[in-house]
Amino acid sequence: MLETLRELTLTAQTLKEGRKAHQFKAYHTLNRSFIEDYLQTYPTSIDPISIQRAKQSIHTLFSACLEDHPQYKFEPYMQRLLYEE
Repeated sequence: MLETLRELTLTAQTLKEGRKAHQFKAYHTLNRSFIEDYLQTYPTSIDPISIQRAKQSIHTLFSACLEDHPQYKFEPYMQRLLYEE
C-alpha cells in the first residue's frame, strides 16, 4: 500500500510541476525539497515503528502534493482514508 501511494505521490508532483507524467523517469529534476521528503518515506528498518513513521511521512507528502494542485483536489473523503487506522 505504501508503494502505491508513493507512485501516486510522484505522479501528482510530476503533474504539479508541469511535466508530462507518461513514462516520466527524470525524477532527479523534480523540486529538490520534494525529493528529500520523498526519500524520507522509506522505512529505515523493518519494524512496526519505522513502518508507521514511513506511513505518516508518505501521507503527509501526498497531502502536500495535492495542495494547490492544478488538476487534483484533496477531498475530505481522501483525508479520512489516509488517516484512519
